[in-house]
Amino acid sequence: MLDRYFVPDYLVSSYRELTPEFFECIGAKVLITETDGVLSDFGVNAPDVQVREWLDGLSKRRIRVVIVSNRDAEAVSRYSHNLPIPAYADAKKPSTTAISTVMRMFGSDPGNTVLLGGRFLVDVFAGNRLGLTTVAIDPAARKNDSRSAVERAVEKKYAEIYKSRKNRGCAEF
Repeated sequence: MLDRYFVPDYLVSSYRELTPEFFECIGAKVLITETDGVLSDFGVNAPDVQVREWLDGLSKRRIRVVIVSNRDAEAVSRYSHNLPIPAYADAKKPSTTAISTVMRMFGSDPGNTVLLGGRFLVDVFAGNRLGLTTVAIDPAARKNDSRSAVERAVEKKYAEIYKSRKNRGCAEF
């Protein structure tokens, strides 16, 4: 059963659906996120006003956010240089090394850390292997998608499995 590795705990169309109340409901203190296909469309080099406002709302509720990206250092720096959050590049996900390092740095554990990602075979896989709560952006909602046709087909299958199950926890999801 590969489902336990590739099906996220939550599936959303946009990060904007994830309110501070949602993160509090699931006991999150640290949110690890990607940029491409999550906070912005693929290839966008700077966060928009909505991303900044969302991050500010989380910060006000003491939810720490950190970017852990597979993008190269130049791209991650260009995206995050004016954000009040740390960002790490070249994470090599689905390797869990960078995520584990960030968790140690922030003093978090699997019970209070959430991974928000755009790719089931990369982000969700890494987060599920560490026992984190995983949230994925629905593949059907992503624009300018750089995934291969095979990866899209696999993600669609795991999104359908998610949708066929009862949601875990927090009523709005």
